[in-house]
Amino acid sequence: MAACSGKEKGTKVSFTLPEGAVIEEISYGKDNAPLTLEKGSVTLPVDQANLIPLQLKIKGQDKPLPISIVSDGRPVTFTIGETVTASSSDPASVNVKISELQKMSVDFSKEYRSKMKEFEAQGKLDSPEAEQFAVESQKKFVDGYRKDLSENKDNYAGVVALETLRTVLDDATLEKEIASFSPQMQESELIRKIKDVLQKKKATAEGQKFADFEVTGPDGKKVRLSDYVGKGKYVLVDFWASWCGPCRAEIPNLKKVYGQYKGDKFDIVSVAVWDKVEDTQKVLDKEKLPWPQILNGQEAPATAYGIESIPHIILFAPDGTILKRGLRGDAIGEEIAKQLSK
Repeated sequence: MAACSGKEKGTKVSFTLPEGAVIEEISYGKDNAPLTLEKGSVTLPVDQANLIPLQLKIKGQDKPLPISIVSDGRPVTFTIGETVTASSSDPASVNVKISELQKMSVDFSKEYRSKMKEFEAQGKLDSPEAEQFAVESQKKFVDGYRKDLSENKDNYAGVVALETLRTVLDDATLEKEIASFSPQMQESELIRKIKDVLQKKKATAEGQKFADFEVTGPDGKKVRLSDYVGKGKYVLVDFWASWCGPCRAEIPNLKKVYGQYKGDKFDIVSVAVWDKVEDTQKVLDKEKLPWPQILNGQEAPATAYGIESIPHIILFAPDGTILKRGLRGDAIGEEIAKQLSK
């Protein structure tokens, strides 16, 4: 594990609990290694590049309390109440910086929801005033996190800011931000995951050949994307889940284009990801979708294409080339019509 300096051998972590509360057990890491409390504190080995999950079993509570910590070699105290906050005698504590970022996010969400409820009560939810507030609020939030991102490229607070902003940054900007992190932070598990997603997106960008994946269906049989794609038809592949409202909202659009274009030149394949098979099947029984279904996709299909949110709809050429990613709404039919008219 990386050391903060030659003198620091560990991170002293203390806890302030509500009156009467008692920690019965504490463990850390992915393997839930047990820790021994000494005078209300534990000492963790230093690892500045990753979040370490702690599990606190508090007497009288059914579920353990999760707390994530960066072991940066600086003492930190977690105060447990309605929320968990971090404080430290060392102003450079990364955990305090992360706690402040988390508070900023919570405060923003509360303010945003409160104002939107006001607009709703006034019947102005769709008004230009509400839209302007939403745009300005998002800009304020993003600007705040971008400041923290730029100031913390050598510690994990910057990684937390990057993770928060990753959905609003384009891939080129994301790559540039990652490259400006210190070498140690670039080795963090989270940044390595983001790098892997970006690599997968590049490998499956428009103009590239499709990436195959294999799924074991509920009947125990294996099915591959290559069973459908690259077989001489244009194929629209819908990555979706039963719990995803926007995914369900695309079903009428998919039914429409299927009715218009199904045949020797065109087909649709739906791939269920991150979903329970029984929940997927309930929706299929209700919607009676007539095109092929790949069930129980879970992680593999999304990982292959660097997909982080759904629905994600991709149009493939007859030879398996990726023609268009991220299709939604009317753009689905427009792109299909364009390709079939060539």
